[in-house]
Amino acid sequence: YLGYPVIGDMKYGKKTVNETVKKQYGIKNQVLYCVEVVFPKLDNYDELSMRTVSINEPAVFSKIRN
Repeated sequence: YLGYPVIGDMKYGKKTVNETVKKQYGIKNQVLYCVEVVFPKLDNYDELSMRTVSINEPAVFSKIRN
């Protein structure tokens, strides 16, 4: 709603931007990435409670940035 759609968003994104990204980088889907998820204290969910889950950045992000 702020006017900053996710690249590759065919519904709300700018068609020209999505076409450029698709042509230049071969990206055909939304480019959305979460670095880290931190779970708070969760009663009855011991396996997730106070846990942090992190992953490395997908290669496509460094390709776009460079």
